[in-house]
Amino acid sequence: MTTAPRQLFAMFTLFILAGCSGMIGTAPDDKTDVDPRGGTTSRPGGVAGSGTTNPGGTTNPGATNPGPAGSQFVFASGARPLSPVEYDATIRDLLAETSTSGQATLPEPALSRELPFENDAPSKLPSNVLIDTLERLAVEAADRAVKRPETLTRILPCTPKGPADRVCFESFLARFGRRVLRRPLERPEIDGYLRFQAFAVEKGDFNEAVRLALVALLQEPEFYYRLEVGTPVAGKPGLFRLGSYEVATKLSYFLVGTTPDEPLLDLAAAGKLADGPQITSTARTLLADPRARARLYTFHAEWLGFASIQHDPQLVSSMIAETRALIDDVVFTRNADYNELFLSERSFIDANLARHYGIPVPAKAGWLDVRPAGRGGLLSHGSFLSAVAKPDDTSPVNRGILISDRMLCRSIPEPPPDVDASLPMDSTCRIERFKKHFARGSSCIACHAQVDPIGFGLENYDRTGKYRTVEEGRPACPIDGAGELPGKGAFKGPAALGRLLVGVPDLDRCLARHVVQFASGRHPEAVADPLFQRLADEWKRGGHRISDLLVAVATDSSFVHRQQ
Repeated sequence: MTTAPRQLFAMFTLFILAGCSGMIGTAPDDKTDVDPRGGTTSRPGGVAGSGTTNPGGTTNPGATNPGPAGSQFVFASGARPLSPVEYDATIRDLLAETSTSGQATLPEPALSRELPFENDAPSKLPSNVLIDTLERLAVEAADRAVKRPETLTRILPCTPKGPADRVCFESFLARFGRRVLRRPLERPEIDGYLRFQAFAVEKGDFNEAVRLALVALLQEPEFYYRLEVGTPVAGKPGLFRLGSYEVATKLSYFLVGTTPDEPLLDLAAAGKLADGPQITSTARTLLADPRARARLYTFHAEWLGFASIQHDPQLVSSMIAETRALIDDVVFTRNADYNELFLSERSFIDANLARHYGIPVPAKAGWLDVRPAGRGGLLSHGSFLSAVAKPDDTSPVNRGILISDRMLCRSIPEPPPDVDASLPMDSTCRIERFKKHFARGSSCIACHAQVDPIGFGLENYDRTGKYRTVEEGRPACPIDGAGELPGKGAFKGPAALGRLLVGVPDLDRCLARHVVQFASGRHPEAVADPLFQRLADEWKRGGHRISDLLVAVATDSSFVHRQQ
């Protein structure tokens, strides 16, 4: 990418992240010195961010939103970058391909205990690496697309009569441009892209114009960043109602993890995403889409920390299959009480996983009663038990923090910088060394008393989820697996922990909080926000169907508004 487009991209992203107002970009007739035939492109007409935003809004991604329903949650505004998974899913649905180039090459999000989701807005600020990567991905995707007849058939609404067929090219720009930018292109934008047809005529190939347009569109800041600007709400200074296309985009990425399809964009064009019942119907339709299964698995994997498991690939595949199958069964196949995710006494086991768990190997992969093996529910899956383990063994502290932070929203602060959090290296068994945190007068006791006992109750399962009775490499150190969920009671093993957790009201509220965070791309500043409790109460009354919670989040007025 040459200097001019690079500067335009950087200026655009800096403006929207800083909270600028008004139109973003240069005038439609402002030209750059870039020759698109060389593999890099200018924005048509020098337009950054497609040259327009929804009218009337200012962006301020750091503002606190009191919310139309009394919420103190910080809702996303401004620009939401696509996560690597969302980027690949979007390219897949636009161009009918299965590339995972985004996950392989886009900068990894800066995740943390407070920001576990890859679609978090502050995690991907503009950088030279990001801009270069987006350029290369755009060029590669466009080159692949024009070489595949099936892709051209998918994206072209007409059969070109020759390289100079302006009507066909303009029709392509209008239709496909709406898919890429998730809103209709305006006349100056289409005119800018039409300039690429001169290169098609020069080369004698209509598809050259298509290729150049694809390269340019896939580098538009509005493609990589989802804008949520909206229009002012009368009588409510600083409150903005998202436009129909913004709502369609937010719904699609929230529930199916990819760009809106043609039917959803058509609903937006017809103004049919303006009220609760219409959004409810649309959300239910999206949840019936097969892509919703993968999206909900992504939520759970990021929420509970097992999105990336570092084991033998075949074992990882079996672990993922087990967890996916349970989520699919509870949520989609039976639409059952969500608590079954933590209480299920059967699991989907293949031969590889059975050998790993020490369960009799089944003749073929399928559902087995896992109670005889002391297992039950998602917390006994190798995927979850691997989530925060250390390379050489488990970490009772990390496991306790994971349960406390992610499932109960009981935040445990980081140790003070002047405290040595390491354990003394001696011949004492590990559990005994961990219990030194509770020594009288220890400055660590307040926090470790909340998390260590949870981790102790999972110690019979090693860093890969395999059952054990002694410490790794220390046969003289038995593990009794006795733990405690503070304020709730004693337990032994993940199945018993799951039974305790479903009786804790904080679990419902904490899940609602994380679903809202996943939908909005922002960390909730107020843990006790009334929105989360209201969602949790409604969800419980309806029988804990997770689909109802997802729809409730999508139809809440806070979902379609932003605060300046």
